[in-house]
Amino acid sequence: MKSVSPDSGADRFQHFPPKNMGQVLRMIKFNIRKRGIRALTIALTTGLIGILLTLGIFFHKPPATATPNPESSDVKTGKLINTESRIVVAMKTSMNEQVADDDDIDVMAEWIKNGAKNDDAFKKDIFTIIKNDCKNCHSPTSTMTKKVPYIPFASYEDIKKFTTVGPTDAKCLECHGDPILNDSPDEKFRSKFVDQSKLEVTVHKKLTCIRCHVFLHPKTDKIYQNTEAFKSHVSKGKTAVELGLSEIFKPNCANCHPKVEKKLEKSAHSVEQLKIKLARTGQNTQVVLKDQTELKAPKCNDCHGTEQHYIADTKLNQTKFDVVNRCGTCHEKLIKTYFGTYHGKAAKLGSEKVAKCVNCHGSHDLLVSTNPASMLSDINIQKTCQECHKKANKNFTEFMPHADHHDSKKYPELFYPFWAMTLLIVFTFAAFGIHALLWLNRSLIERFSIRKNQGQSIVLDKNNEKHVKRFNVSHTILHIMIIISFLTLAITGMSLKFPDNPLFAGIAHLVGGPHIMGKIHRIGAIVTFLYFATHLFQLFVLFVRRKITILGLLKEQYSLIPLPRDLIDVKDNLLYFIGKGPKPEFGRWTYWEKFDYMAVFWGISIIGSTGLTLAFPEIATRFLPGWALNIATIIHSDEALLATGFIFSMHFFHSHMRPDNFPMDTVVFTQRLPLSRFKEERPKEYQEMIKKGDLDKYLVNPPGKWYSVFVLIMGWIFLSIGVICLGAIIYSLLRLVF
Repeated sequence: MKSVSPDSGADRFQHFPPKNMGQVLRMIKFNIRKRGIRALTIALTTGLIGILLTLGIFFHKPPATATPNPESSDVKTGKLINTESRIVVAMKTSMNEQVADDDDIDVMAEWIKNGAKNDDAFKKDIFTIIKNDCKNCHSPTSTMTKKVPYIPFASYEDIKKFTTVGPTDAKCLECHGDPILNDSPDEKFRSKFVDQSKLEVTVHKKLTCIRCHVFLHPKTDKIYQNTEAFKSHVSKGKTAVELGLSEIFKPNCANCHPKVEKKLEKSAHSVEQLKIKLARTGQNTQVVLKDQTELKAPKCNDCHGTEQHYIADTKLNQTKFDVVNRCGTCHEKLIKTYFGTYHGKAAKLGSEKVAKCVNCHGSHDLLVSTNPASMLSDINIQKTCQECHKKANKNFTEFMPHADHHDSKKYPELFYPFWAMTLLIVFTFAAFGIHALLWLNRSLIERFSIRKNQGQSIVLDKNNEKHVKRFNVSHTILHIMIIISFLTLAITGMSLKFPDNPLFAGIAHLVGGPHIMGKIHRIGAIVTFLYFATHLFQLFVLFVRRKITILGLLKEQYSLIPLPRDLIDVKDNLLYFIGKGPKPEFGRWTYWEKFDYMAVFWGISIIGSTGLTLAFPEIATRFLPGWALNIATIIHSDEALLATGFIFSMHFFHSHMRPDNFPMDTVVFTQRLPLSRFKEERPKEYQEMIKKGDLDKYLVNPPGKWYSVFVLIMGWIFLSIGVICLGAIIYSLLRLVF
């Protein structure tokens, strides 16, 4: 007599007592094969996860962060060691333009060779050279662009200091390169330590120490003239000032960069401009200053790094990003909103092309936007945007690069779309999450019931069971296109949305950076539009051939449109989940499958339209205001998050991960379903086929063994990638919250 197995909660398998040893052996063989497939599935999944995580860690390039030191230390200095006096070297190099006659250099060298005395030769020849050549710059009253008022050449004593051969860098580093300085607990000592390996990769790597430190330690300060005495001095922990000794001259960047200093004096970062801003905003200067004695404007080190010795080359992408982070030390809110935009996220992933602070605001000549000369003034802003977006129009300039979608008063046009999308995400996952948990609970109860009764029945070997054909090859091809394009879009999109995530950042680095990743993302979008258009064409053909009708979509079992009867199925299924009713009978499509299907139309419409807006902003802003790009970014990003999270969690559970279907449902790849399972899962469709006498038309042989294994392996590769991606998304969201 036939009995119903609890394996599926219905009549998937039939049971009967074994009549002979042959049936027992077939049963054992079937169970072993079933367990082997599950073991193989688990092994493949574990292996794939390990490989992907290893690749992510190996290729992971941490998001760029502000660092005061250079990136590398494998660069030669290219410095020359001079054997001539410092003033002669200067006349041949930096002062050469001011030297009236090359013979003056020979006269100066000869005077120094003869002892550099304060004699008639000095008064008659040397001082004349100084007056005609050097004092053009070396004078407190000089008006030259490269004036050097801090090194006046007004007397014999002023010049005498520079008649000796300057010390080599190696000589300076005998003390300043000694780790004893860096190991000192006193910051005053540590600040004097110079790491030569870092120094040699800076923008100043070809400059000698004395090029900036023009005044040397006096000969009378014996501590500084003897290495051993210096070490003893450091070990005692007393600084030069505490010992009553003079400190070495501290160079000013403006000494070599006077043009930059002029720009800074007129910029928004000058003290005068800061006072004007405070007065305009109504802030009390005394309140702003607090314990400070004067209003402090940003200095060179505030932007270029705290350690003067390690000023990195601003042409390097890492240096540009470091400057962005340093802007954030003063402009905290602005830097936060910047990193919320495409520009900021791409910059974190290492983009060299994407706009950074200086590209829009300028650097040393940064001006407030109300200044007509500013790069962001009404006159110049379009030209500034066109540096990157060649065809940017007036509407384009209305884009808000620092808009805060949390600020309802200042940015209501962004606040409400953001919260609408947020509520949509929360509601969708709350509803389907509860649904999935109830389903899982019911499935586990039935599964435990199966194990309890396993000793009373034996499962028939279903290897030769007939299958019911549910799909054709075109459906399989379309689904493969969906899988590949969706994984491509999800991984590349989430890598940009969460650039701080190590896995996503590693993937971006692996594929060649955010711009290459963007091209891959667009290819995925093209495939998406292609399969969507193909499906619409299929529907059109079905309408033309009268295979489907408008009326049929509203009442027939083949309809994928949500109908009132689906609400009844939802109610009955929830009652079944909590044990208050029988398992409902479904037809060709279930309500969760209809939701997935309609979600594709919704998703492609919303994500596709906003994606095209962001991909072609110059064209879009011919018809839309620039702030529409901000709204498009919010909707595109959050709808993509919703789609990715839902597919990799709810859809995976509904179709593959629930106990009834585990290890996975391969029907979309094999196009067929075992007859016993078809009768259990689609009883209404089965009864309709019996009623119409169409069942035999759809009965086919089971798929080949090796094809089934191949489908299982490929399916689990896709599933594993999705699950790993989902885990990375959850990790990033938790970091944002906590």
